[in-house]
Amino acid sequence: MSLIARVVAVGFLGLSATLFGGYFVGRQIPFLEAPISIEAASALADGGSMHVVLRDASNRRYAIGVEGSLSVRASDFGVYVQPWFSFLPVPIYIRKKSEEEGALLAAVEAWSTQLAGAQPGAELLTQIAGVLRGRGA
Repeated sequence: MSLIARVVAVGFLGLSATLFGGYFVGRQIPFLEAPISIEAASALADGGSMHVVLRDASNRRYAIGVEGSLSVRASDFGVYVQPWFSFLPVPIYIRKKSEEEGALLAAVEAWSTQLAGAQPGAELLTQIAGVLRGRGA
């Protein structure tokens, strides 16, 4: 095997290990320090899709969202997180009735109470908690 082929192979393995490890680390729900603010919030007119970007006291950002529509039962909505929203806005979907889903519900409910005053988008965070509860978290 030539030197170039070895370098490419090692680079590919390193990139694969980084992405694979990042996927599992990204599934962990972070501890966000109060006060928490809502940096951005949006809801689509499809009847179920929402996206909220949170920022904590340490200036960390964390995004959470729901994909749904009027033609899908709320219990079947997809829920995702984007732990590295500013660097790599790739969603990581949360399985229904999983341990992660229960942890995410607890975190969303805690974050809702730690918001820095009344903020636009706070109602979307409450709706996301409702979707998580409806999915059986």
